[in-house]
Amino acid sequence: SELPTLMKNDIRLSVIGDLGRFPPRTRAAVQGAMDATHRNRHMTLTLALDYGGREELVKTVKRLVEDVTAGRLSASTITEETLSARLDTGDMPDPDLVIRTSGEKRVSNFLLWQLAYAELFFTDVRWPDFDRAELARALREFTLRDRRFGATTSPVSARADIEEDALSIKRPPLAVAYAAATELVTRAKG
Repeated sequence: SELPTLMKNDIRLSVIGDLGRFPPRTRAAVQGAMDATHRNRHMTLTLALDYGGREELVKTVKRLVEDVTAGRLSASTITEETLSARLDTGDMPDPDLVIRTSGEKRVSNFLLWQLAYAELFFTDVRWPDFDRAELARALREFTLRDRRFGATTSPVSARADIEEDALSIKRPPLAVAYAAATELVTRAKG
Protein backbone atom coordinates (compact mmCIF):
# COMPACT_ATOMS: atom_id res chain seq x y z
CA SER A 1 0.00 0.00 0.00
CA GLU A 2 1.14 3.52 -0.82
CA LEU A 3 -1.09 5.08 1.82
CA PRO A 4 1.75 5.85 4.28
CA THR A 5 3.59 7.70 1.50
CA LEU A 6 0.47 9.70 0.63
CA MET A 7 -0.07 10.62 4.28
CA LYS A 8 3.59 11.49 4.93
CA ASN A 9 3.66 13.81 1.92
CA ASP A 10 0.20 15.35 2.54
CA ILE A 11 -1.12 14.06 -0.80
CA ARG A 12 -4.85 13.68 -1.38
CA LEU A 13 -5.96 10.79 -3.57
CA SER A 14 -8.85 11.25 -5.97
CA VAL A 15 -10.23 9.09 -8.76
CA ILE A 16 -11.95 9.82 -12.05
CA GLY A 17 -13.69 7.01 -13.88
CA ASP A 18 -15.98 4.20 -12.79
CA LEU A 19 -14.91 2.35 -9.67
CA GLY A 20 -18.16 0.38 -9.84
CA ARG A 21 -16.69 -2.04 -12.34
CA PHE A 22 -13.84 -3.06 -10.02
CA PRO A 23 -14.02 -5.96 -7.57
CA PRO A 24 -15.48 -5.01 -4.15
CA ARG A 25 -12.11 -5.45 -2.41
CA THR A 26 -10.41 -3.07 -4.85
CA ARG A 27 -13.21 -0.51 -4.54
CA ALA A 28 -12.98 -0.66 -0.75
CA ALA A 29 -9.20 -0.20 -0.79
CA VAL A 30 -9.36 2.79 -3.14
CA GLN A 31 -12.27 4.36 -1.26
CA GLY A 32 -10.43 3.82 2.03
CA ALA A 33 -7.35 5.60 0.67
CA MET A 34 -9.47 8.49 -0.61
CA ASP A 35 -11.24 8.78 2.75
CA ALA A 36 -7.96 8.65 4.67
CA THR A 37 -6.35 11.36 2.52
CA HIS A 38 -9.32 13.68 1.96
CA ARG A 39 -7.90 16.37 4.28
CA ASN A 40 -4.42 16.32 2.71
CA ARG A 41 -3.72 19.54 0.82
CA HIS A 42 -0.11 19.67 -0.42
CA MET A 43 -0.89 17.88 -3.67
CA THR A 44 -3.67 15.88 -5.28
CA LEU A 45 -2.93 12.65 -7.10
CA THR A 46 -5.78 11.80 -9.45
CA LEU A 47 -5.97 8.29 -10.85
CA ALA A 48 -7.96 7.62 -14.01
CA LEU A 49 -9.44 4.18 -13.34
CA ASP A 50 -11.74 2.64 -15.94
CA TYR A 51 -12.00 6.15 -17.34
CA GLY A 52 -13.13 7.20 -20.80
CA GLY A 53 -13.39 10.76 -22.06
CA ARG A 54 -16.44 10.07 -24.20
CA GLU A 55 -18.23 8.38 -21.32
CA GLU A 56 -17.40 11.35 -19.09
CA LEU A 57 -18.89 13.75 -21.67
CA VAL A 58 -22.06 11.66 -22.03
CA LYS A 59 -22.55 11.55 -18.23
CA THR A 60 -21.99 15.30 -18.02
CA VAL A 61 -24.47 16.09 -20.79
CA LYS A 62 -27.05 13.83 -19.11
CA ARG A 63 -26.57 15.76 -15.84
CA LEU A 64 -27.04 19.05 -17.70
CA VAL A 65 -30.22 17.76 -19.37
CA GLU A 66 -31.55 16.62 -15.98
CA ASP A 67 -30.83 20.06 -14.49
CA VAL A 68 -32.56 21.82 -17.39
CA THR A 69 -35.55 19.45 -17.25
CA ALA A 70 -35.88 19.94 -13.48
CA GLY A 71 -35.72 23.73 -13.89
CA ARG A 72 -32.44 24.10 -11.97
CA LEU A 73 -30.68 25.42 -15.05
CA SER A 74 -31.70 27.30 -18.17
CA ALA A 75 -30.38 25.88 -21.45
CA SER A 76 -29.56 29.42 -22.60
CA THR A 77 -27.12 29.86 -19.71
CA ILE A 78 -25.01 26.78 -20.48
CA THR A 79 -21.45 27.77 -21.37
CA GLU A 80 -18.12 26.01 -21.70
CA GLU A 81 -17.53 26.83 -18.05
CA THR A 82 -20.89 25.28 -17.05
CA LEU A 83 -19.98 22.04 -18.77
CA SER A 84 -16.39 22.06 -17.45
CA ALA A 85 -17.58 22.48 -13.87
CA ARG A 86 -19.76 19.36 -14.13
CA LEU A 87 -17.05 17.08 -15.53
CA ASP A 88 -15.39 14.51 -13.26
CA THR A 89 -12.42 16.89 -13.28
CA GLY A 90 -14.51 19.98 -12.52
CA ASP A 91 -12.46 20.84 -9.45
CA MET A 92 -9.12 20.55 -11.28
CA PRO A 93 -7.35 22.80 -13.75
CA ASP A 94 -7.01 21.55 -17.32
CA PRO A 95 -3.62 19.97 -18.02
CA ASP A 96 -0.89 22.13 -19.50
CA LEU A 97 1.22 19.18 -20.62
CA VAL A 98 0.39 15.56 -21.37
CA ILE A 99 3.21 13.08 -21.73
CA ARG A 100 2.48 9.98 -23.81
CA THR A 101 5.00 7.17 -23.46
CA SER A 102 5.76 4.00 -25.42
CA GLY A 103 5.79 5.62 -28.85
CA GLU A 104 2.01 6.04 -28.98
CA LYS A 105 0.81 9.09 -30.93
CA ARG A 106 -2.81 9.39 -29.81
CA VAL A 107 -4.81 10.55 -26.79
CA SER A 108 -6.84 7.32 -26.60
CA ASN A 109 -10.12 8.74 -25.26
CA PHE A 110 -8.33 10.47 -22.37
CA LEU A 111 -9.56 13.86 -21.05
CA LEU A 112 -11.02 14.77 -24.44
CA TRP A 113 -12.60 18.04 -23.28
CA GLN A 114 -9.77 19.02 -20.95
CA LEU A 115 -6.96 18.54 -23.51
CA ALA A 116 -8.21 21.33 -25.78
CA TYR A 117 -5.18 23.55 -25.13
CA ALA A 118 -2.75 21.07 -23.59
CA GLU A 119 0.68 20.63 -25.08
CA LEU A 120 1.41 17.03 -26.04
CA PHE A 121 4.80 15.36 -25.62
CA PHE A 122 5.40 11.98 -27.22
CA THR A 123 8.30 9.75 -26.28
CA ASP A 124 9.34 6.28 -27.36
CA VAL A 125 10.45 5.57 -23.79
CA ARG A 126 8.18 3.00 -22.17
CA TRP A 127 6.66 3.78 -18.78
CA PRO A 128 8.91 1.47 -16.72
CA ASP A 129 11.95 3.29 -18.13
CA PHE A 130 10.51 6.81 -17.86
CA ASP A 131 12.80 8.61 -15.42
CA ARG A 132 13.76 12.07 -14.17
CA ALA A 133 15.92 12.76 -17.22
CA GLU A 134 13.04 12.02 -19.61
CA LEU A 135 10.67 14.14 -17.54
CA ALA A 136 13.22 16.97 -17.62
CA ARG A 137 13.42 16.61 -21.41
CA ALA A 138 9.62 16.88 -21.69
CA LEU A 139 9.50 19.90 -19.40
CA ARG A 140 12.39 21.58 -21.21
CA GLU A 141 10.61 21.14 -24.55
CA PHE A 142 7.39 22.43 -23.00
CA THR A 143 9.10 25.63 -21.85
CA LEU A 144 10.31 26.31 -25.39
CA ARG A 145 6.86 26.13 -26.95
CA ASP A 146 4.79 29.17 -27.84
CA ARG A 147 1.36 28.52 -26.36
CA ARG A 148 -1.53 30.24 -28.11
CA PHE A 149 -4.53 28.66 -26.37
CA GLY A 150 -6.48 28.55 -29.63
CA ALA A 151 -5.41 31.97 -30.94
CA THR A 152 -3.41 32.42 -34.12
CA THR A 153 -1.22 35.26 -32.82
CA SER A 154 0.33 36.51 -29.57
CA PRO A 155 1.96 33.34 -28.26
CA VAL A 156 2.42 32.83 -24.55
CA SER A 157 5.71 31.21 -23.62
CA ALA A 158 5.69 28.41 -21.09
CA ARG A 159 6.64 29.55 -17.65
CA ALA A 160 9.91 28.30 -16.25
CA ASP A 161 13.40 27.10 -16.92
CA ILE A 162 13.44 23.48 -15.84
CA GLU A 163 16.64 21.66 -15.08
CA GLU A 164 17.01 17.97 -14.40
CA ASP A 165 18.55 18.70 -10.98
CA ALA A 166 15.43 20.63 -9.97
CA LEU A 167 13.37 17.46 -10.11
CA SER A 168 13.29 15.73 -6.77
CA ILE A 169 10.84 12.95 -7.55
CA LYS A 170 11.63 9.48 -8.82
CA ARG A 171 8.44 8.86 -10.82
CA PRO A 172 6.27 11.94 -11.41
CA PRO A 173 2.77 10.68 -10.58
CA LEU A 174 0.73 13.51 -12.08
CA ALA A 175 2.51 14.22 -15.32
CA VAL A 176 2.60 10.62 -16.40
CA ALA A 177 -0.29 8.98 -14.58
CA TYR A 178 -1.90 8.26 -17.91
CA ALA A 179 1.28 6.63 -19.16
CA ALA A 180 1.27 4.41 -16.10
CA ALA A 181 -2.33 3.43 -16.62
CA THR A 182 -1.65 2.67 -20.27
CA GLU A 183 1.30 0.50 -19.34
CA LEU A 184 -0.76 -1.39 -16.75
CA VAL A 185 -3.52 -2.04 -19.27
CA THR A 186 -0.95 -3.22 -21.80
CA ARG A 187 0.54 -5.63 -19.27
CA ALA A 188 -2.90 -6.91 -18.27
CA LYS A 189 -3.81 -7.63 -21.89
CA GLY A 190 -0.75 -9.50 -22.72
